Amino acid sequence: MYFGSPKAWTLSVLGVALLMGNCAWAIDMGNDSLERPESLSQVSATCPQYGEITGEATFFPRGSSSEVVINLEIAETQPQQRCGLMFRDRLPDNRGMGFPFDPPEQVSFWMKDVPVALDMVFVTRIPNNRPNRPESKDAYKVLDIITAPPCANDPCPTYGPAGQVAWVIELGEGRAEAMGLQKGDRLHIQRSQPQ
Repeated sequence: MYFGSPKAWTLSVLGVALLMGNCAWAIDMGNDSLERPESLSQVSATCPQYGEITGEATFFPRGSSSEVVINLEIAETQPQQRCGLMFRDRLPDNRGMGFPFDPPEQVSFWMKDVPVALDMVFVTRIPNNRPNRPESKDAYKVLDIITAPPCANDPCPTYGPAGQVAWVIELGEGRAEAMGLQKGDRLHIQRSQPQ
């Protein structure tokens, strides 16, 4: 699940602190009787067990003579990004979730209410050094791969590399290793329907 960019998170925390002023300390954070705008059951009801396949990622692992295609649910909207893979008890090997960032930015992801471990593949855009070849515009490579365990209780740690990220692709735990995926490997991402 997308947690947000460190910059956006810092700005939103500072904004809330400024708006609330000294009142923030008067709130009893341990009081479970306070009504939250979105209860856990409401969130789990709105997050699908499996969403529609809206794209695919084709990985080209070095040292392998074959490519690997993963069907993607692309989280285009804020509700889709907020849900991510929450409450899903498994993720098939040929399936993943893609989070696009255009323009690329530094991002953080967390595993709140995700009951299974995931491989998070952080992807960066390869600069287009050949302006006369438009097909090189959307070339990507793996920036980092992080395996993240489930997190059921707050505070959940966040995960993300230093550097600008164009996509994050979440796969089942161990899938990146089974594919032979490494930092620097190239991939192609294609949406199956218009944005």
